[in-house]
Amino acid sequence: MNYLTEFKKNESGAVTVDWVVLTAAIVGIALAVIALISGGVQDASTGVNDELQTASAVTFGASAATAAPTLADYTANNPDYGSIITAINNDAPTGYTYVGAIDDATDTPIYQDTTGATNNVSVNGEIIDTIVYQTSGATWSGY
Repeated sequence: MNYLTEFKKNESGAVTVDWVVLTAAIVGIALAVIALISGGVQDASTGVNDELQTASAVTFGASAATAAPTLADYTANNPDYGSIITAINNDAPTGYTYVGAIDDATDTPIYQDTTGATNNVSVNGEIIDTIVYQTSGATWSGY
């Protein structure tokens, strides 16, 4: 009988019950917060993903509106050979220089990578590996 009386007076288990109730309340609040913000987080994530896909979509080759100047453009706008070559060199992409050749298919200058980091040429705004360009059947003329 003493055992039952002592058990009835012992309050050490009540602290455990308090912690269980407190933990359940914290978990419930956390779930409510997650439910509230999950839609906004999903929208932001989708927006970031769309922007990254747009930014990483690399296209080579110029459109008609932004086509590289042709040899005819250079000769029409410059009175002599020296000014034509100067104009062609001025239009070279960053890290590229004019190699003295014109691509026969596009009538645009061929620029060579001068950084030494790659073995690329730029033809009509498109970056192409030099070996691929030379073996593609492309033809060019000196100017």
